[in-house]
Amino acid sequence: SVAYSPDGRLASASSDGTIRVWSMDSEGGGLPLVLAGHTGEVGSVHWNPSATRLASSSTDGAVRIWELGEGPVYSTTVLSQVLVDDMESDAITDVAWAPDGGGLASASSSGH
Repeated sequence: SVAYSPDGRLASASSDGTIRVWSMDSEGGGLPLVLAGHTGEVGSVHWNPSATRLASSSTDGAVRIWELGEGPVYSTTVLSQVLVDDMESDAITDVAWAPDGGGLASASSSGH
């Protein structure tokens, strides 16, 4: 999946377990920031409404929340990683932020 942030950055999920984030303005330099940490294919990425956090889901059974600064992306911090149902074999297929950014929902291949 790919997702534009409200401030114009682009995030893409990758089969190699990484996420790439591009700044689409002239200050971004053209090279993406690579977010690594998932051990399986990343299937979904979604920005929160304020463009400060990015959620990702993976076939490794994890949902990760990445803290990203505003404007051009220079650094990141993983705020949270949750193994859904504590089952690493259950692929998390999608994530979505609540409209107010106060919650996050996920879907899995087993329907949980």
